[in-house]
Amino acid sequence: MKAGFFYISLAVAMFACKSANNLEKKEAELADYKKQYEDLETKIASLEKEISEAGGKKNVVTKPVYVSIDTLEPGVFKHYVEVQGKVDTDKNITLVSKASGTIEKIYVQKGQYVKAGTLLASIDGAIVQKGIEEVNTQLSFATSVYDKQKRLWDQKIGSEVQFLSAKNNKESLERRKESLVEQLQLTKIKSPIDGTIDEIFPNQGEVTAPGSPAFRVVNSSAFKILAEIPESYVSKIRRGDEAILTFPDVEETAKSKVTVVSDVVNAVNRSFQVELDAKSVKNLKANLIANVKIKDYEKADVMIIPINVIQHSDQGDYVFVADKGVAVKKMITTGKTYHSSAEILSGLSKGDKLITVGYQDIVDGQPVTF
Repeated sequence: MKAGFFYISLAVAMFACKSANNLEKKEAELADYKKQYEDLETKIASLEKEISEAGGKKNVVTKPVYVSIDTLEPGVFKHYVEVQGKVDTDKNITLVSKASGTIEKIYVQKGQYVKAGTLLASIDGAIVQKGIEEVNTQLSFATSVYDKQKRLWDQKIGSEVQFLSAKNNKESLERRKESLVEQLQLTKIKSPIDGTIDEIFPNQGEVTAPGSPAFRVVNSSAFKILAEIPESYVSKIRRGDEAILTFPDVEETAKSKVTVVSDVVNAVNRSFQVELDAKSVKNLKANLIANVKIKDYEKADVMIIPINVIQHSDQGDYVFVADKGVAVKKMITTGKTYHSSAEILSGLSKGDKLITVGYQDIVDGQPVTF
């Protein structure tokens, strides 16, 4: 009984294995036939195309080919010059100390917005202040002497030398006081512009010297974009040209205009510089990278088609359009191209059904369906 069951199981297993082998064989055979069929279709389409281009029979193929079409309408074609620029500003100022001494006090913090004239820090000016007080004492006495000598001189009393000496002494002390006051002012570091404190270099209590960096103040409302344009565009880029600015690092895009075009071509890299307005863009930082697109060409009421549908022959460029159920080859004249689009100067009209998918496998006069 057990032996019989064993032989039956063995027979079932062998049959299943044979069936699986046959299925795999058939699947492989079907895949091979499909590949042969695809290769034949490609060769047939290629031969039909060669025959048509050589002036042979136009209606060799009667089988319609499925295609996709795009009904043409006039549009506005724009061409842009694309370069990389950077964020810059005329109001990015590094303030330096103008006097020697100890940083007595810092009145602002990093990131604080300040107005022009705001006191940022003071340097110890005790010695200068003491000098001013001494001069004030001397000047008070000299002024009193001068006033008395002047009254006497006005009454024709005393000598002219005495009067002139008193006058000279008073004026000399006044000039000295002015000089000391100016020196005292140098101990006060003030912001010359409205802006944000971007960096504070010294610490309170440190000794500074004339020319040492103290603060960096940046006015973000005065940001602009600087870009280098190849000299081949020197006759095409003008002040007022429209532009599109993209800042990848802050994910910002904005419309802008060219505000300045340099009159000088750089002899090293053969480019000229342009400036663009960026006041409307937020979150900018000095030296941030900007992608710049400047419009250098625009034409309205023109046909625009994808570049990839344009084919080439010895007679020129051509495309296929669908007309009354068949593919019609149309010779075209192209103008400017930008990215994936081409401007068509002649050969196509409003309402033409441009074949955009399947154009590689058709010939002139071939039936098409969509």
